[in-house]
Amino acid sequence: MAKGDYYLARRHPDGRREISWRLWVLIWVTPVVMLVGAGVVAAMADWKRQHWTVAEAEVTHVYAWDNDAPQIFYPGDKINSPRFRYTWSDGQPTEATTGTSHTGWNFALGSRHQIRFDPDTKGDVVLVGPSEWWVARTVAVLGLLLLVPSLIGALLLLRWRSRGT
Repeated sequence: MAKGDYYLARRHPDGRREISWRLWVLIWVTPVVMLVGAGVVAAMADWKRQHWTVAEAEVTHVYAWDNDAPQIFYPGDKINSPRFRYTWSDGQPTEATTGTSHTGWNFALGSRHQIRFDPDTKGDVVLVGPSEWWVARTVAVLGLLLLVPSLIGALLLLRWRSRGT
């Protein structure tokens, strides 16, 4: 590539304006990657819904710590992470957490909840319900929010280019 081929946007001496493909990538890469990532995470959540085993589990312990997050996003004084006891695929009682936490998960000890677990590997479990989709939903919302500045930037660039001769 010649040295003059490295540009984001440029004006030619005759007044023409040109926008490099690199600038279009810079404008659109973040929202597109976020939306693709949301699709991947949603596909993973759906795969777990189809392939993991549903069981009823008993809460044996609730880990709790102070909530330092902004109350507008994560309301509540304490963040909770329950530990569940359930019967794994080998018939043995097993305990596990979801590996995540939430201010609304201050479940009573002994209470029973539906979970999903991997029948092939002991590890984190998934609490059945809306929390299965939290990560995918959050990443999708961020991607959609980032579409706004990308659209504004693209429109401004197209306007700039059209004002050239």
